[in-house]
Amino acid sequence: MIKEFEEISFTHLTCDKNQFADALATLAVMTQMEEGKIMQLLQIKARSELAYCLMIEEEVDGKPWYHDIQLYVKIGEYPSGVSRNEKRMIKRFALGYFPSGQILYKKSFNGELLRCMDAKEAKRILSETHKGNCATHSNGHMMAM
Repeated sequence: MIKEFEEISFTHLTCDKNQFADALATLAVMTQMEEGKIMQLLQIKARSELAYCLMIEEEVDGKPWYHDIQLYVKIGEYPSGVSRNEKRMIKRFALGYFPSGQILYKKSFNGELLRCMDAKEAKRILSETHKGNCATHSNGHMMAM
């Protein structure tokens, strides 16, 4: 296949610097290419933060996304100023959630307990998992399995 490329270079990278190769391997697994077709160039932009950390939205009112559900589940009260329709929605959303101390959990369809967390905690856990002591050499598909 080397004849099919205009230019090829090989560079040895240590495992900790191989994230780009892992990302390209993930893209290769996710795409289907027909032989002989010219593919569009891939433009890559380096970011200072990892992409999955950028997907977490900050709470606009300073309260976690689950605050209203937690308030209802813990003490049976609704936030002040909510409409009758919003009360119905909170009551419906609260099904399957339960508190344990300061932590709110949701029971999944298969019985697993899912911990509710705010944006700050989610960012910390994702960064720790992907950049810190738990960093992995595997690509995204392998980590998800």
